[in-house]
Amino acid sequence: RGGRGGRGGRGGATPGRKPSGKRSPTPGSSGGKGTPPKEIYDRPAPDIGAGWRMVGMQRMSGKYQGHVDNYWYTPKTKKKLRSRTECKRFIEALKGVDGDEDKAFAMMKKKR
Repeated sequence: RGGRGGRGGRGGATPGRKPSGKRSPTPGSSGGKGTPPKEIYDRPAPDIGAGWRMVGMQRMSGKYQGHVDNYWYTPKTKKKLRSRTECKRFIEALKGVDGDEDKAFAMMKKKR
């Protein structure tokens, strides 16, 4: 056959539609995400504020296997934040909504 065969080089993709890049998981597989991370520690984070928790999760596979990612959890609703900077933004947003964590979280995410 040779050449592109009039298909636009998409390998059978529907015309005008981008491939999703997602594959169906093989039966019995974990969906291609690798080994889930392992919790290394869960401790209070008093430097952020009363009731805050900091959790360390170690990557178990991939290029950065062994790296520990830190996550901070809010006191009331246990929302997960990924950095101290994000915690500070959340606390600032919290001041404007009379302590309502759900509203502060939504407000903080919009400002990105």
